[in-house]
Amino acid sequence: MATRTTERAVKQLLGSNYGTDHMGNEPSLRPYIDTAAAIVARMIACATRNGFTHTETELELIERWLAAHYYTRMDPTYTSKTTAGASGSFTSPKDDTERYRASAVELDDSGCLQTILM
Repeated sequence: MATRTTERAVKQLLGSNYGTDHMGNEPSLRPYIDTAAAIVARMIACATRNGFTHTETELELIERWLAAHYYTRMDPTYTSKTTAGASGSFTSPKDDTERYRASAVELDDSGCLQTILM
């Protein structure tokens, strides 16, 4: 499946919300990008049926925000963390996922994405 966004773009969007695991490895964002691309494909089909079109820039941005949404659903972000002491406090996963989800939905004038994500 073709994707519009890249791991680099999603990492930049996530900023400090993207990190390494306990072994120091960065998790792959590919599963989240692939999921977002599948959702965007459904959104495009719906939008087309309803007479809406999106630019490639809009589609890439929607895919990027959705990938961040799915990533933070699986890997909650920190409000604080200590590296040497290995402690951390997580935000509510819903707070971050809703922020990323809402941004993707705002980019879709057709309203299809909102319907799909319900």
